[in-house]
Amino acid sequence: MSSCDVNSCNWQPSYREASVDILQYAKFTDADDCDISVSFDRLTFPFEPNELASPAIFITAGNSVYLRLNWEKIYEICIFKLFLGNLKVWRSASKIKLISSSDSSEEVDIPVYLVQELPELMTQGVVVADEMAFFDSPDVVCFLDVEPEHMKFEDEIRELFHGGRLLSRSKDGTSLWLYREHLFLLKPFLRCDVWLAEEQSFLGEPPLWLSDFSHVVSPVYELRELRTQIFSQTGFSPHCILLLSGAAQVIDAEYVFEQWEKASVHVCCRSADKSGEYCPFVNNVVDECVSCSHSAVSLSQEDIQVLSYILN
Repeated sequence: MSSCDVNSCNWQPSYREASVDILQYAKFTDADDCDISVSFDRLTFPFEPNELASPAIFITAGNSVYLRLNWEKIYEICIFKLFLGNLKVWRSASKIKLISSSDSSEEVDIPVYLVQELPELMTQGVVVADEMAFFDSPDVVCFLDVEPEHMKFEDEIRELFHGGRLLSRSKDGTSLWLYREHLFLLKPFLRCDVWLAEEQSFLGEPPLWLSDFSHVVSPVYELRELRTQIFSQTGFSPHCILLLSGAAQVIDAEYVFEQWEKASVHVCCRSADKSGEYCPFVNNVVDECVSCSHSAVSLSQEDIQVLSYILN
């Protein structure tokens, strides 16, 4: 790549261009093609090994980012996924790693090209790699469809955070809220059994909750890990609340309560009548969290946009 000021120079590719007649771009609308994540040195994207032919990343002077898998597939990468300083690092890199989210074993180094703009020929038929890539309103939130069994909690949770702002929600009902200048990460637990909670990992495996009929990965562990992920990407650490179904009972809460406290995850009941010392009433817990002034956050619009997509 010849060196130049990307704000003033014309695009002069340093690699052999394909002939015009084979530049055919397909349109991709399937939401399954939107499993994308980025970091400072890599891009994870759904592709198959046989799709790669002259793969490359193009970054324009206007900060548009394009991934070319081959001469028939070029995607525009959502700019919100690059908010956390990644784009600046990518601009200074000669190569980044392209990793397949369809096949985790497939990984390849691809070149990064800085260009004034892509030629019109290369942008004909370009597909935006996520249908929520461009938005006009800061209140737009990217949600996956929520499973029907979780809808029963929706009204209750909205009432709990009345006047707050729902930033994100995943398919399993886990939601991220901004409420009275505090971030809350809330996960509903709807399994209607009697549970023995195990919070210690064994041989590196996630801890399990056990019932007479089934077992699940500890939802306390899942919340703790998700909070760690959010912190690593944004620097913000939300209050974590596991909201139990009225029919769920944790019979060893007395013995694992100290581990819940150590993990800073509040395991709560939906009703004040059924709450106890170890699984308190959720409204009381929210009020207690809000009263902690040192955990209040001040978010920029960019922070809110990034957090709005974090669970997806």
